[in-house]
Amino acid sequence: MNHQDSSNNVTSTIDSTEDARRERLEEINSEPGSRPALEARHGQVWDTIELQRDFRVVGFLAPFFHVRR
Repeated sequence: MNHQDSSNNVTSTIDSTEDARRERLEEINSEPGSRPALEARHGQVWDTIELQRDFRVVGFLAPFFHVRR
């Protein structure tokens, strides 16, 4: 990820989790399924509205969420 500071210098930020997160996203998206299939495999699952109803999202780094009830 590149950032430009107030002096127009471009710097790179190293994300040590990026490769692992990309691999996990590929794994998750490689087997799309219906909600009943996802529930059978993982137990309770949430759509966006249900997630917002039940939790407060305090952090997001795809594909992971940090939430509070």
